[in-house]
Amino acid sequence: MATSQPSVQRVLPEGYTFLNTKTFISQKAKDAIIGLLAQADQRDPDNFGMHIYNDYFNYAVLQLIHDKLTALHGQIVKEQYDEAYYSLEALTIFQDICSMWPMLDDGDQVIATDKAYGACLMEVLRKIKAQNKLDTAHFPSLETLLRGAAEWGENIIGIGGKSNYYVVCKGIGKRLFADKSEEDKALETARREEWIASLPEDEKRAARKAIEEPDDDEEDSEEEGEEWWQGEANEGDNDRNYDLAKVWKDYKKCLSRVPRLPLRGPPEWDISKWSEEEKAPFSLGRYDGSDSDNW
Repeated sequence: MATSQPSVQRVLPEGYTFLNTKTFISQKAKDAIIGLLAQADQRDPDNFGMHIYNDYFNYAVLQLIHDKLTALHGQIVKEQYDEAYYSLEALTIFQDICSMWPMLDDGDQVIATDKAYGACLMEVLRKIKAQNKLDTAHFPSLETLLRGAAEWGENIIGIGGKSNYYVVCKGIGKRLFADKSEEDKALETARREEWIASLPEDEKRAARKAIEEPDDDEEDSEEEGEEWWQGEANEGDNDRNYDLAKVWKDYKKCLSRVPRLPLRGPPEWDISKWSEEEKAPFSLGRYDGSDSDNW
């Protein structure tokens, strides 16, 4: 007679997973990120052995961010704050992975886009807080979102950004996570271990290696003993750049003044949709150094 195996208690919340060993997120956000990264790959000239013009890829990524921001704003208007949270989670992580777009040559568009992101972020966090849901019981990956937004916002301020939303994110983080217990930390580790156990063997080995050999930034942070929420932190900060109605109006005005399609080639960012004839003039194999305007 077969004996039943004891059930293993799951510690990963339903609908939550990991993007990598460091990033605990909702499954909805992970799916969205994977989709955005696939779209970004189809817009990268390097993947097609091409050079179209400087900043082509950064502008192509920025158009994906514009589209995601527009969808996020629509969710906010419809008061779909849970879904807006997942969209923010995906957008925050995606823009950090494809992190070179703030260096493109149109600084005004970069600043307007970041202000729109920050205003959407503040609106969603404050609406969720008003519903008494700004906690890990309702959104288990909340620390991932807050940490990612805080680090991104602080970096953007360093290159001319105008919105201090990182201060609010750090303030919330300090309130929620400064007194994290050993049990909380053990739960985080158990969740990661459960995720790793679900991976194919080769991915398990890669995950173990990533944990055993942290990158330089992780090592520096551990040596300094700093938490992400340390520094300037104020959950109650009320900057005028958090006014979504005003910021969104300015953002749309900015977008109305800038090109939304490629300046060279066909009017399509996705290079996989170009014909071979359309790709040919930009092939690196054809470049002889005579057309410096292409670079």
